[in-house]
Amino acid sequence: MQTRKVDILVIGAGMAGLSFARTMQQHGRDVLILERSRAVGGRCATWRHAGLALDYGVPFLHARSPLFWQSVDELLGADVLPGWPQRVQGHGPTCQPRALDPGVRHAALRGGLNTLSKKLAEGLEIVRESEVTSIQTLQGSFQLSGANFSLSTQTLVLAAANAESLRLLKDSDFGTAIAGAMALFGLAPTLPTLSLLACYETPPTQPDWELLLPETSTSIQLISNESSKNAAGQKLGLCIQAQPAWSRQRLDSPAEAWTRDLLRETALLLGDWVMEPDWQRPHRWLEARLDSASRLRGPLVQNIAGCKLGIIGEYFNPAGGLEGAFLSGRQLADLLKETT
Repeated sequence: MQTRKVDILVIGAGMAGLSFARTMQQHGRDVLILERSRAVGGRCATWRHAGLALDYGVPFLHARSPLFWQSVDELLGADVLPGWPQRVQGHGPTCQPRALDPGVRHAALRGGLNTLSKKLAEGLEIVRESEVTSIQTLQGSFQLSGANFSLSTQTLVLAAANAESLRLLKDSDFGTAIAGAMALFGLAPTLPTLSLLACYETPPTQPDWELLLPETSTSIQLISNESSKNAAGQKLGLCIQAQPAWSRQRLDSPAEAWTRDLLRETALLLGDWVMEPDWQRPHRWLEARLDSASRLRGPLVQNIAGCKLGIIGEYFNPAGGLEGAFLSGRQLADLLKETT
């Protein structure tokens, strides 16, 4: 297999990788992104069913950064639903505890949050369903291998989930050069979330809230009224997200078991009709988010065998969440444009 030489190579097409690649491309650099899944965006995940766009990862955008919102507004304009959620019931914690604090702008997107990822990805070269199995150094370059590719680059950026980035570092031949980075990953606990989309063609009632944050539930973190982002008519789409500790205990359980439990708990909040959705789709987020206390000030950049290795993501910006991931990509792009 012939090895292709690449100017800048990014592993991961989530918010951090897309933000970095788009910025570097604007600086005139050629960037290739490898993404192990079929979709871009990571936790900006949207499923479409019966005319509804249903977010089953991050339920809404929230950020203080003017730079983040400038990009969102420029890319999506009229598709931004400002202030969503405006109708919040309950006072339980959101996934990001400060998401609804005063001074934090928040919004949803018509068409789902994945439309932001797709806009960021426009014009970028992204090879999907491409899992990296090996990273080695050879003759002043990083050599990356997968099932059907062989690539060479002098600038490599890890923008994958923490567990995937740590695996790639462990399996590389970088040795003690990345000992510090591996130690930092060990200090970044991730939190899982079990997520369930449930749709009802003719529900007996429509919620008068956009986001429900139960205070006393032992299993549910939040319920988002996805229909309130859509022109849904009589249809109702809910996204039910479980608490991290409850999710961790059930990650290896059959989906049928924990979806039934989530519906039963939701029925206690909304009524027995919830137990019989017309359609449902479960999803396991093994790394839904980081512990909010575990964040660095900026991206990591290391020189290895004459090459540059950058590491970005939610962990590498104090804002955390999608905002932190986006800003870490922009920060790294600003650093590398001056030095590569």
